[in-house]
Amino acid sequence: MPLPSSGPLSLLEISNEFQRARNLGAHYGATQGIPASGPISISQFYGKSNGPPPGQIIIETLGTSTWIVPALVTSICVVCVAPGGTYSYQSSVIVNNVTVCRAYNDARIGDGGGDGGYPGGTMYDAFNHPYGYSGGGGAGGYAGNGGNGSGGSYNVSAGQGGGGAGGWAGGQVDSGYRHGGGVGLLGQGPSGQTVVGKSGEPGSYGKGTKYGAGFGTYAGPGTRGGALSYKNNIAVTPGEVITLFIDNNNATGGIGGIRIIWGAGRAYPSTNTQDM
Repeated sequence: MPLPSSGPLSLLEISNEFQRARNLGAHYGATQGIPASGPISISQFYGKSNGPPPGQIIIETLGTSTWIVPALVTSICVVCVAPGGTYSYQSSVIVNNVTVCRAYNDARIGDGGGDGGYPGGTMYDAFNHPYGYSGGGGAGGYAGNGGNGSGGSYNVSAGQGGGGAGGWAGGQVDSGYRHGGGVGLLGQGPSGQTVVGKSGEPGSYGKGTKYGAGFGTYAGPGTRGGALSYKNNIAVTPGEVITLFIDNNNATGGIGGIRIIWGAGRAYPSTNTQDM
């Protein structure tokens, strides 16, 4: 774990952290910010740790892509959000040929998350003709499901556990598409709320329909929100190639995304998950 950021700090603590001899000269270049030569002092080790500096990356590439584990990194945490859309789409992370995290409605893999909200259904007139607008479902949250869109048999609802809210469509009199809210990738935040006659709010500080929102439609059902799943403490090796996958939803909902974080003391859903 990181050394103290203030107060007393001893050479013994530094030596134990970096597993080196008990003299400052043995610690040249021990980690980022420590000089490789010249003057060196105990005060330069405040807040340092025998591990990689914290980092993160967001992946939005459709289909299969890869990511190479940086130097010194031996453990990662990931969050996956599936695209919203007409069908059940997925996003996933594969390490050593094993799917360690998968966001997929009703079949998630990981430590936690939530499924996407259901869309509003099709409404019919007296002659059994489809008409009117239905709302899209919200993206899944870190600790609960996305909200449902309005229309047909569903009532509009807020997101749960940081998920996006469903879209509040107005049936025959509404003249606009009301999408569900997406979900942010920076860790769990407030759940998205419903707004009368408008698209659902995104959850967890998301932006609009990004990521995983379902879309509202006319004269038919909306589309379902995408699931969210996260996984912590995944063992990796520096230089290892990690496989990533995000479905192509053909623009029937918000896009999917994957975020990978590393560094000491970080974990989803909300422990030091902000950009660092």
